[in-house]
Amino acid sequence: MSGAHGPIGDTARRALEQELADLRAERDTVAATLKDPEEVGDHADQADELQRAGQLQRLDDQIDEISSRLREASDAGAPRTDQVGVGSTVTVRFSVGELPDGR
Repeated sequence: MSGAHGPIGDTARRALEQELADLRAERDTVAATLKDPEEVGDHADQADELQRAGQLQRLDDQIDEISSRLREASDAGAPRTDQVGVGSTVTVRFSVGELPDGR
């Protein structure tokens, strides 16, 4: 993820916080299934452990990324009303009886 984080709105912040909680719960579940390396049996067991360890690392990376985003992002504040941009909602109104092409 890049070093500079832009502003984040309330809805996006709540969504990221929920995703973070879900990832932490999934991480706890995966971590609970890992065995002590001394207890791992045959090659199939070792492969399974390696797969779970890789999954655990990916979850840790995602948790770190989202945590960083939440920590470093500023609040977006109220949306601008003087300029149309990404995420803007625009309502176009025409005078009664007038078509958009001026007829």
